[in-house]
Amino acid sequence: MTVSSGDIGVNEPKGILEVGPNNILTSSLFASRMVLGPASIVNGNAFFDKLTRTKGAEIFGKDERTFQPPLVEFPIVLDFPVGSISVKNKPGEEITVSPATVKDVHGAPNSKITVNPRTYNVESITIGNNSTIIFLGTTTVNIKKNATIGNNVIFSQPNGLPLSAIKINSQGRELKIGNNSVTSGVITAPDAALTL
Repeated sequence: MTVSSGDIGVNEPKGILEVGPNNILTSSLFASRMVLGPASIVNGNAFFDKLTRTKGAEIFGKDERTFQPPLVEFPIVLDFPVGSISVKNKPGEEITVSPATVKDVHGAPNSKITVNPRTYNVESITIGNNSTIIFLGTTTVNIKKNATIGNNVIFSQPNGLPLSAIKINSQGRELKIGNNSVTSGVITAPDAALTL
């Protein structure tokens, strides 16, 4: 996974931030406990109580044992109803998600999903490896449960659209983003375990 800007933090006093192998983060990291996978690169600072750095992992900024939770007061992700339609595609298939009452999204590996601008309230999202998600404009995705984004997945948006135009809010307990994936937008998941 590549994070090109924005900081990543775990707010819980005993929270863990795990960065998988071969990930590149141009961010500062904040967590009580931090685990950097093999050959992961942090082009920023790391603030923690405990750091586990595996073979080849590098921090190019400061690494300091100075983490003091909470970092921020997260906005509350308000409760919302989910829809009734399951959106699925087949490997290699391209689909467009239009304004509709969507319950969940299951993107197959090697597929492409184009998302029309709007707010989507969904129960869960699963995106297979080597897929592309294209946001055509300002979009908010509210997730009731968990989200799993596979390896080599690209979130794309039109040139000139600010990162803040894509908002992903989760009430779930787990948010996974696979290796070598590229995300764009603002992710708020105050109660989730975040795995990169």
